[in-house]
Amino acid sequence: MSVDLKALALDDLLARLEDSEKNISVLSSATSDGWTPTVAWSPVEIFQVTSDATSDPTSLLEDFAEKQQKAGRLSIGYLSYDLGCILHDVALSTNDDLQTPLLYVLSFDNWITFNKHGSTLHEKSDSFSDEVKNIMKRIPRTLSAELYSKAPSASWSRESYNAAYQKVHDYIEAGDIYQVNLAHRLEGTTRVHGLDIYRKVSLSSHANFQSYIGGTGFEIISASPERFIRIADRNIETSPIKGTRPRGANPAQDEALRLDLETNPKDMAELNMITDLMRNDLGVISNVGSVVVSEERILTSYPTLWHAHSTIRGQLRTDISPIAALVSLMPGGSITGCPKKRAMEIIDEVELMRRGIYTGSIFVIQPTGELDSNIAIRTMIKKDDDIYLSVGGGIVYDSKQADEYDETIQKAAAFLDL
Repeated sequence: MSVDLKALALDDLLARLEDSEKNISVLSSATSDGWTPTVAWSPVEIFQVTSDATSDPTSLLEDFAEKQQKAGRLSIGYLSYDLGCILHDVALSTNDDLQTPLLYVLSFDNWITFNKHGSTLHEKSDSFSDEVKNIMKRIPRTLSAELYSKAPSASWSRESYNAAYQKVHDYIEAGDIYQVNLAHRLEGTTRVHGLDIYRKVSLSSHANFQSYIGGTGFEIISASPERFIRIADRNIETSPIKGTRPRGANPAQDEALRLDLETNPKDMAELNMITDLMRNDLGVISNVGSVVVSEERILTSYPTLWHAHSTIRGQLRTDISPIAALVSLMPGGSITGCPKKRAMEIIDEVELMRRGIYTGSIFVIQPTGELDSNIAIRTMIKKDDDIYLSVGGGIVYDSKQADEYDETIQKAAAFLDL
């Protein structure tokens, strides 16, 4: 069987990868505005920081990233939401039941990228081409019609969510905060490999910042539509999402839902607050006068949802590295609230479990130093046969309790409607 390495298709390759390919990592995007579709495995180095670490994670990660860039390697990893809390001196009291690392990065000598014209092998090992050819000779796995042994369902009852919502709303009425992102978790079981869950989700979600990371004792399956920050040639941008509606059952209903999102004062206020927060965050690390809101309240359609987002751009100061910039902005304002630190304290008070990877950031660093990252929403964690899918939404003064809970469930549709 002859294998044309320039004509590989991403899903065709993923269908043939097995556990012998260690720490498989995948990026993909529905459009050219997202990540370059990429797959890598067998990392040269694994860097992680656990909850009992005492060293400064920023300087450790900077040193690691610099070493990988000098070696011409690709790095893919994540920063957890919990790491962001620690960096903001927010004491965490919630249960850390999943015990995933605070920070986890894989670096690769060999990887493959894909575009509409085919594929490109980036290789340092002379044997990598032959390895890929041998993988492509395997019989591909078909995707299972039934992904879940037990479909993900809410571990919080609506009543428990409502009680937490009321606490948050009381803080808003008291003037402690303007907004809090309140999240809860869905749990289920599966015997399907996480990579095959990713394949099915990525083919249906149409998100621009999808990723799979085969970690040590855990898997991450992300169908995030939200960019956190991208840094290239000292130019930095972020695109916070705030505002969600389901897609309609017919064109008329779909247009009505889109119009409601576009004109709803509550949703407009929510996005304005987070846009202002992120503009201020970028202002701290950017050249004076360089930060601008280049796109304000843009509506984008996905198969199951409408979303609204803004884009803020600036020029990164020369004394700040891309890694330091990424870490300093953690966690993203769109999934904490405003003011950020007080919102994070309230999140720890009312939520039951540590968020871990959820609402952290999955990122890729190219050998050129270019960095791109997502907000890890629409993100599932798999440990053994157990799966965990967290969902959330922003609460402001004029939010409606029933609407907010229903919106969180709508956000799980990319994983549930399969």
